[in-house]
Amino acid sequence: MISDYSKIPPIIYESAGIIRSDDPNNSNDSAYLKRKLNYYEKILLEKELQLRILQDEVELLKKYEPQVNCTDIGKLLLIIKYRNYGVCLSYLLDYFHMSSSSFYFKTRLFFVGETILQRIYVLLS
Repeated sequence: MISDYSKIPPIIYESAGIIRSDDPNNSNDSAYLKRKLNYYEKILLEKELQLRILQDEVELLKKYEPQVNCTDIGKLLLIIKYRNYGVCLSYLLDYFHMSSSSFYFKTRLFFVGETILQRIYVLLS
């Protein structure tokens, strides 16, 4: 699900309860335990991101509850937000039931250049 773990903000690590070690050469741990710990940390991060996606989706639905159909702009903003966290685009498109062609069309339609980041943080914060 996550394509680049280096893009995940530290707050996600903290909310998942993962303490990042600054010393990767700790001699007390065996290589096997380090790999296993790394594997479980990645699974925990994926679950934490899935939880945040669901929470953001619930908040989006609460905002647009009076409307029968909400536009895809909210979903588009959530996709862009979590894509910036390193979540695979294919996972997000599948989760929000959006085709890649429609995602790229709508991004070009709604946003121009540098205003993408500004609009994401204003609308989702």
